[in-house]
Amino acid sequence: MGQADTASVIPLTGQGAPHDPDPLAAVERYWQGLRATPHAPTGDVRLDPRGFSGALSDSFIADAISASEIGICIAGQRLEALAGTTLRGLPLSVLFLPEARPTLVRAVRRTLAGTPARLGLIASQGPFRPGLRAGLVLLPLGNGPCRRVLGALCAAQPPSRRACRFRIDMEKGPPGPAQPLLRLVQGGMAGT
Repeated sequence: MGQADTASVIPLTGQGAPHDPDPLAAVERYWQGLRATPHAPTGDVRLDPRGFSGALSDSFIADAISASEIGICIAGQRLEALAGTTLRGLPLSVLFLPEARPTLVRAVRRTLAGTPARLGLIASQGPFRPGLRAGLVLLPLGNGPCRRVLGALCAAQPPSRRACRFRIDMEKGPPGPAQPLLRLVQGGMAGT
C-alpha cells in the first residue's frame, strides 16, 4: 500500500466520537445532507463516516442481492453484537424471524426503488425479560432505483447474551422511549 493509499483511509471505529443518543436520526441526517448537495448521490456514492461517526457502531452498508434482498458489506460493532456474529456477506434477513421477512422484503424493495424505509422492531429475550425494542432505517444511495443501501439498526437497550432475531413491531417507525413495566395506581379496594 503506497502513501497515497493510506492517506485516504478513515478509521471506522468512531474513536473520539461519543455514541449518538439517536443513531437512526444521525444516519438519516447524514443521508439528507448527501441528497441536499448539488451533485446528489447517483449510483456510486462515496460515504464519509465522519458525517455520522456517533452512529457508526449501529450502521451498515448493504448491496442488492436481488430485487428484494440486500447483503451486508460493512456492519458496526453494536449491530454485530445484536446478531451474535460477523455480518459481512450475510443477507440482512438473517436478523429477522421468518414471519417478519415478508414485511422486510417490502421495505427493501421500496428502498431499492428509491424510497427510504423506517421500521420498528422487537426481539424476544426470553422468560421474565421484556422484549428488546429496536428501530431500522434503510436509505437508498442513489436517485431513483439503486443497488446500495445505507442503514442503521439500533436497540433501545443492550441485548441479552444470545443473538437477537427481530419481528417487525410497526411499519411506520421505531418506538419511542421504553414504557414502564408496572404502573402505580392510587387508591385501593373500596369497603375493605
